[in-house]
Amino acid sequence: MNKSSNKPYVLGAIGLAVLIALVIIGMNTFNKQPQVANIATPGITATLSLINPSNGTVQVGDMQHIGWTSTNYVAPKVSVNIIRKVSNNPATYTLVRTVASATTNDGSAVWVPAKTDVGTNTFVQVGCVNSTQACVASPVSGSNALAVIDTGTYSNTAAAYQAIEMLNNK
Repeated sequence: MNKSSNKPYVLGAIGLAVLIALVIIGMNTFNKQPQVANIATPGITATLSLINPSNGTVQVGDMQHIGWTSTNYVAPKVSVNIIRKVSNNPATYTLVRTVASATTNDGSAVWVPAKTDVGTNTFVQVGCVNSTQACVASPVSGSNALAVIDTGTYSNTAAAYQAIEMLNNK
């Protein structure tokens, strides 16, 4: 058997392997979903405005539907935080906890108040997530203040609040 007759076959197998790899790479490249560019329009302010819950009393473990509007903000994700006002002059807030660090900017999220959220002067804040676009987070005002109370009514739900929030805030 002549060794030189094996070379074209070996090179053919290598060439076939390279061809298959290129086809797979090409398929992965062309089958990707188009990405939405986070392009800000110069001179136009992007804002996130909280719709609900806007004020009143909420109970630990009682699922709250958070709603917001997004104006001129093209980023696909927003954050949802629970904050508390700790002083008036100057107005100072502290983070109670993060409900969603990056949830879809679709105007809807879920918050299940936990025992750690109990208190007055509590606010839901919808914020901007890392983006090339500047934006203004939902403004905090006295009329949006919530009081989070624990009556014990929803104690079973409160124990699983993280799982409920994570399932709903993707």
